[in-house]
Amino acid sequence: MLIVLLGYFGLTTYYRKTAIEIQRLESLSRAPVFSHLSETIDGAVSIRAYDMTKAFKVANMNKIDANTVDFYSLRYANLWFGIRLDWLGTFLMTALFFVMVILRNYSTINVAIGMFTTLP
Repeated sequence: MLIVLLGYFGLTTYYRKTAIEIQRLESLSRAPVFSHLSETIDGAVSIRAYDMTKAFKVANMNKIDANTVDFYSLRYANLWFGIRLDWLGTFLMTALFFVMVILRNYSTINVAIGMFTTLP
């Protein structure tokens, strides 16, 4: 049980440091998307007058693509953490199962009822 608790603690500490940095990067890449959109809306008349709509559309898509990469990195980090926690839980349940089987077959403790009995 101590090994699993240490595993949970170590995994959580590692994930938390990583997730905070990825969230910071995602927030930094989200800000240019909104500022570019605001600037485009404010200057829509000038953009149309100089026929620069395609250039602004490409710039906007590039900023959205950069943000999407960071967004999916955060999402995949969350999935990675969830899978590792599931593995640790599965390991714990499997270990407990084997301990119960071993205690039932080779111990003077009856695991089913929790009473002390003697072996035949």
